[in-house]
Parts: sequence; C-alpha cells; structure tokens
Amino acid sequence: MTRKPRLWVAVVLALLLGTVCAGATPTRAVVRDLPGDDAPSVRNALVRMLSGQSGIQLVSRAHFEKLAKHLGAKDPSVKKALHRALGLSVVIEGEVEQSDAGVSVTVRVLGTDGEVLESQELSAKTQRELVKKIDREGWKLLGPTIEEATPPKGSKPRLVVLALSGAKAAQVHATLAKALAKSADFELVSDAETEAAHAGDAKQPKARALVAAALGASVLLSGDVQGTRALKLTLAVHNGKNGDDLGEVKLEGATLALLERAIAGDLMKKLAPLAAGAERPIPPGEEPVDDAPDDAPAPSRAASRPAPLEAALTLGAGTRNYRYSDDLFAALRAYKMGPTPAATLAARWYPAAHFTGGFAANLGLAVAYERAFLLQSEANGETYDTRAQQWLVGVHGRLPVGALELGVDLGLGAHAFEVDDDAKQPLVPSVDYRFLRAGLDARYRSGSFLVGAAFGYRHVTDAGEVASDAWFPRADVAGLDLGAHAGYAVIPRVYLLAGALYRRYWFSMNPEPGDPFVAGGALDSYLTGWAGIGWELAGD
Repeated sequence: MTRKPRLWVAVVLALLLGTVCAGATPTRAVVRDLPGDDAPSVRNALVRMLSGQSGIQLVSRAHFEKLAKHLGAKDPSVKKALHRALGLSVVIEGEVEQSDAGVSVTVRVLGTDGEVLESQELSAKTQRELVKKIDREGWKLLGPTIEEATPPKGSKPRLVVLALSGAKAAQVHATLAKALAKSADFELVSDAETEAAHAGDAKQPKARALVAAALGASVLLSGDVQGTRALKLTLAVHNGKNGDDLGEVKLEGATLALLERAIAGDLMKKLAPLAAGAERPIPPGEEPVDDAPDDAPAPSRAASRPAPLEAALTLGAGTRNYRYSDDLFAALRAYKMGPTPAATLAARWYPAAHFTGGFAANLGLAVAYERAFLLQSEANGETYDTRAQQWLVGVHGRLPVGALELGVDLGLGAHAFEVDDDAKQPLVPSVDYRFLRAGLDARYRSGSFLVGAAFGYRHVTDAGEVASDAWFPRADVAGLDLGAHAGYAVIPRVYLLAGALYRRYWFSMNPEPGDPFVAGGALDSYLTGWAGIGWELAGD
C-alpha cells in the first residue's frame, strides 16, 4: 500500500532548501577607560556584564591602550587597523558624570570602523545604585547591538616586510612587495600600516612581537641584500606570535633582473614551509573584576531572568515506512509513504522566569502539536482518506552552562496514523500510540547561531487498532525519537530554523494459534525534515 503522489511536492522541497550551520567565532570586545569620578567601578560593572555573556571574549584594556599608543591611533584608518589586528567587533567607551541629581554614565558601542553603533545613558541617585542598574539592565540595552556586530573582514594570514638593508634594498623591497601581493596564501600589510607600527625599529623578538600584535600579523620578514651586480638576498622569517626566528630564505641572481625573476619564481615555494608554523599574536583577556555591590544581582544569564517563553512554527515533509518481520503466511501488507507536508507548533513556558531567575525560572511546561495535510492512501486502484497527527504535553527543566543549555523532559503524548479503509476487510491497521515520554536535549548558542539535539524514549501504553483483537492482541510496543536542528537569529530573539526528526516504534507481536494474523514483529518509522521560525520572549 502506498501514498498517492501529488503536485505540491515541489513546494515542500522548496521549504527544505538551505542548511544553517553553527560555529561562529566569539565576539571580541574591549572596554576602554571611562573618564569621570567613580569611573573605575562603573567600568568594572560593564566588564562584569560582558564577561557573563556566552560568545563574548574580552580583550585586555591595557593591551589595547598599549597598541593604540604604539600606533598613535587617532587617524581613522589607523584605528581600523588596530581593531582588525585584535579582531575586535566592538569597542565600549563613554564617560561618567556627577550632578546634583546623581550620577550618570553614557555608554557608546563602536564598530570595526570606529562609528557609533549604539549609545545609551543610565543614571541613578548614587554610584552604587548606578552599578546595580548596569548589572540589571546593561545587557538588555546593549546586548542586541553587541551580538549583531561583525568582526573585521580578512581571513588570510597577514605578512609584514619589516626592513631590508644593503645595496639596492629599495628595488628588492618593491619586488618582494609585488610578489607577495599576488600570493593566495598571505595578505601583505601596506607600507602605511607598517610605518605606523614603527616596524623599522623592530630589531629584537620582543619588538617584532609588538609590531605583529599592532598589525595582526602572523609572519614578519627582515633581510639583507649583498653585492652590487651579482646580488644575494637573505630573508629572515619571524613568527608573529613571539617574534622568534623560523628560518631563512636565500635567493640570488647575477643581476638585479635575475634576482627579481628568482623572487617571482621561488620566493613563495621557499617561504611557505617556514611560515606554516607561524601564528598571529593572541590578545590577552581582560583581568577579572569582583567589586559588585553585595546585593547586586549576578550578571550572568544563568542567574538573570532567562527567556520565559519560547515558540516555534515549522513546515516540513515527512515519510513513513511500516513493515512486518516473520510474516508467516505472507498475508500482511507493508505501508510506505513518500514526502508528505506537515505543520508543527511547539512552545515552552517557564512561568517563574517572568519574575525571577535561578532554579525556579528554569522549570516549565512544554507543548507541541503536529498535523499532516494533503494526505491520502492508495491501494488496488482505490484512494482512502488518511490522517496523521501527534501531540505532546509535559514538564521541561533546563540547565544553562555558559553557552550550552541542557534540558530534560517528562510528559505524555499521542501519535496517530489512521487509514479509512474497509472496516470489514482492512488493508493495513491504523495506529494510535499513547505513550509516556522521557527525554534529554541540548542546545548551544554562539552569537547569532544555535545548534541543538534531542532524544526521547516512548513507553507505549496503547497502540490503537494494531494491538486490538482484530490484528495482534498481545503486541508489545516501544518507541523513541531523535532530532537535531540549527538556527540563525535574523533579528534579536527571532530565529530561522531548520532540522530533522526521526521517530521509530518496534513491535513484538507474540502470536498464538488462532490469532487472525501471524507475524514475529513490526517496525514503524517516520522521518521528517522541516524549516520554520522560532521566537523567544526576552529575559534579562
């Protein structure tokens, strides 16, 4: 028995195009010094706010200021270079002001180009109350902009030519720059950036590492040109991470033109093996701070009010495969269903999260309803109305662990697949599984991306018609479900989602003489691919 094909298949397949991938890099941020009275405690509150968020990597303010001073980062183009060198997505700056009415802070979020992405002002009667207000409200105000900020572009390792000495060094330098600019393996740092980083003074490993940090460079080259007519070029290759030597590249030519030809033909072949072990400097992280007021709430998401409501609406296409094993008299029909559209609405509600954080805010209710449509079955030239649906209801607990959220489910549900065939001579038994479900799930967030998986065991208490006296009265049934999904936040708290769900039930028929049908067992499996939209109500 098979399902009758329909013309809407192309529409369903269109819903399944595209897969969302997870694994975004952390959002790097730095909090600069804030001028004004009581600024250190306010800055520390901003640092605590950011350090408590998953997917945020804080860069040391002292390291940032050191490189800014080294570069003289007042020119906008040099400021962009500094942001790129550190891989910064945002820079937090601002100022604290005292007045007769109290104390206030203006906080600005700057992007990779130095432009202001967001500006917020918070005020309170006292400095202590202002710190508490940042702990409580800071991420809610600034978080969406920070999470949506993009890191500087550029994926190839950066390479710096520090200096060449000796005869015809200027001409050879120009030839090196021309050859390196064509490389598919490296991005050559411009002369303007190199000069701004005082690369000419980098003679020792420590100084070279400072230049590499200021430029985000993985490889540095310095060298010497010997001779007047016949020329020999010796290039020292340095590791950007620490300024240490990685080896030498030697090239020569009987004339300048022949040396230039050797550079064009052999430089990259000899440089690549030495540069393979080079790394760009990793900016040090911000020192932890711990001067929150005794009664200030902790800034991490785990202790703040988490999202109290999550909902998702999806459309998908599912298949079914029902078959018997050990069909003694070969009298039983299998059932196969091709891709069939289905819609699902699911939600989780955590009542206490509307008011508080902690343990109670992570206990909630979960519901889901799925129904297939445009579904008919066909056998012997006849078509039969067919219905398929599932509902689930239960309790759900979640445990945030940084960017990872673990969950557990306990509930009950029903999953039915019914064919309206001839009741006196049925072609295939309908099923109506009633079950208790215990499940585990996990979800990981990184910036705008998320990925998750779930597993559930279904203790079937009733299987419907298939376990009746007309079919297999002593049948034992159990089931499971396994799912995975990924998502991307197109705007804060609204996700595009895609995933897959597999459900399987297995039977032991336990036949005895006189039973209407004889089979050892059966498998009933369902596979669904889906895409849709998810939404969550904001917490803290």
